[in-house]
Amino acid sequence: MKTKAMIGLYAAIVFSGTPASAEKLKKSTAPKLEEITIYARKKSEEINTTPITVTAFDRADLRKFQLSRINELEKLTPNLQFDTTSPISGSTQSAAVFIRGIGQSEFLLTNDSGVGIYVDGAYRARSLGAVLDTASIAQIEIIKGPQGMLFGKNTIGGAINILTEPPRDALSATITTRFGSDHRLDAVATADIPITPDLVTHWAFSSRQIDGYSERLLTGDKQGNEDMQSFFSKWLWRATDALNITLAIDGQDSQESSSPTSLIARNATKFDTNIDNSALSSTYNSIIGQNILLASGLDAQFDSRYLTLDPEKSFATGPNYSEVESLGGQISVDWQLAQVMLKSISAYRDLDTRFARDPDGSPITALHTRNDINHYQLSQEFQALGSAINERIEWIMGLYYFYEAGRDRVIADLYPSLFPAAGIPLSINGYYDAEQTSYAVYGQFSFELTKQLHLNIGARYTDEEKRFRSQQALADIKVLLLPSDTYTNRIDEWTPSIGMDYQWSDHAIVYFNYTEGFKSGGYVARYITPTAQPIEFSPEYVDNYEAGIKVLSADKRWHLHAAAFYADYTDIQLLVFDGIIPLTENAAKGRVRGAEASAKYHLNNHWLLSSSLGYVDADFTDVADNATVSKDSDFVNTPEWTAQLAIDYRITLAGGDQLQLTSDFSWRSAVANDAANNPLLIEGELGLWSARLAYQLVKADWELALYGKNLTDEVYIMSGASDIPTFGITEANYTRGREWGIETTYRLNP
Repeated sequence: MKTKAMIGLYAAIVFSGTPASAEKLKKSTAPKLEEITIYARKKSEEINTTPITVTAFDRADLRKFQLSRINELEKLTPNLQFDTTSPISGSTQSAAVFIRGIGQSEFLLTNDSGVGIYVDGAYRARSLGAVLDTASIAQIEIIKGPQGMLFGKNTIGGAINILTEPPRDALSATITTRFGSDHRLDAVATADIPITPDLVTHWAFSSRQIDGYSERLLTGDKQGNEDMQSFFSKWLWRATDALNITLAIDGQDSQESSSPTSLIARNATKFDTNIDNSALSSTYNSIIGQNILLASGLDAQFDSRYLTLDPEKSFATGPNYSEVESLGGQISVDWQLAQVMLKSISAYRDLDTRFARDPDGSPITALHTRNDINHYQLSQEFQALGSAINERIEWIMGLYYFYEAGRDRVIADLYPSLFPAAGIPLSINGYYDAEQTSYAVYGQFSFELTKQLHLNIGARYTDEEKRFRSQQALADIKVLLLPSDTYTNRIDEWTPSIGMDYQWSDHAIVYFNYTEGFKSGGYVARYITPTAQPIEFSPEYVDNYEAGIKVLSADKRWHLHAAAFYADYTDIQLLVFDGIIPLTENAAKGRVRGAEASAKYHLNNHWLLSSSLGYVDADFTDVADNATVSKDSDFVNTPEWTAQLAIDYRITLAGGDQLQLTSDFSWRSAVANDAANNPLLIEGELGLWSARLAYQLVKADWELALYGKNLTDEVYIMSGASDIPTFGITEANYTRGREWGIETTYRLNP
């Protein structure tokens, strides 16, 4: 009912804004859609004639639809899910991204991302620290399906291709401030500073702060705050007419509380999740809990009294922090020869992050975890782009090298007061090291068979090696959980692609693509009992088929993009619980099929309507013996339906000032937040509504805006995990409710 009411409200807004007189429309200048140039295929192309499925947002979209961090892309992108918190982490900066049912929930250094994030061509290897600020971003492209033919590091589910702001030749600056609910205080400043005609620079600084929204009742502190500062600097040197060298440096520092966690296990008769009757809690209660009094005077038994049944309140008293420091830089060299463009991308990134969680939601130390991660990566990519036979053949070839190394220091407190008494020391302390080296060569060729028909063929060869070493131990008796050896696995794969596109007019194209992709395997990094050698999980693979159509009207007032897809998905890596241990296993084979469509329409000179619809039918076709999932299980983070509707209304007032109203409504069907499909972690259908009203003083270069996010105040599960038999714990990470505020922007030489 709520969804129908919201759609009805949008219809009322649209028709109420339709001019009563058709004569007025005839007198006005016919509106046209702005052309969007994308670089998803490493060259400049108009989105309506590019034969791949891609959703793109430029700088104006990011501003008017309030996309301050890249996770908010999901509200305007069909078949995309983007969580900011991975299960079992506590980090507020851990990107868990899924496109069409393919992604990765695990944050550990031993697991690769299912959807790659690339910034100016450089791959961000870790999901930690990848919930990026948009202050320095010029454009974002969400590319669906396996990537590797044109991107340095292969990814199996898709790519988020981010292009940062280029330096401008003229001095200019922008300052934006935002004040809002929960003591929101944001400040973003950008500047373009030319040093010489051939050396220009761009700068961006961002600070975002807001109070937490989830209260810890016994300590008075909160979770869910934001306190993040970031900077970005780009230097462009036009060394010659044919040679450009770009240096970019960026950094981020966030000091926040951990992601809001709520204990949501309920009674055993309904879901068999009663924490009183789980293996460890019942043992603890009988040996220790009855004999110890808490400060409140209650006994220290771990039971259902700590269920607040309120997603914004908790009895937790354990560790509560999520901190990220990152620094990176890259040098890009573009050299235009006669018929060939040579490009080099050299990148380095250093990441330090600490985070912790108290998932038991009580003043008792039943389960607390801490991670302290140091990581760095470096990569080198060479590209060559060119054409031949009067541009009837276009080609790109590349060489890629990637290296990463990191250490994760792990502390897990598991009923520490119980185990010395029972002689079962299970608290874990130590670290594991992970390394990866990857080499690749790739190429793609586009053949103009006729003026309208093109054949696209590509291939990639990848050679990857991963190394793993653990020094984790049972802390009380100093027993190593794994032998102190270095373990190595290696994979080399050919992944081809082939496609055809037919441009039946200047404004319409149909295409078909077949692409293979894979994601490397690795090692399970969590252990609780001594093991002879680490558990290894295998690579996963996908064969993806896709057909699409793109149509732009002759008067450029509307466009329609639509695609259907089918994926054969094997050796699927899932995050599951094996007793007490969360681990990655190759649990199943699957089939993913569906469709998506998006459209834009200039209703008149004032109204621009945008909409999209996504459908995914994801099924497990075969499951491994003793797998956590069954053939009836839903894919994690994969709603069957997603839909978006956005309006943009603008009018020019007397004197040239402008009034602009933008609003978006997104809806999705139910989604499972864990592989086991625990009923408590299945979030039902959800609709979210946001709006922004801006007044632009054109002559004074000022803009004043009122904004609101999640205006219907929906509080919903973003992530979660459940370990019922052992701990009896089901934890959920909930999102913030309604936000509102005021925004001011001043532009110097806009």
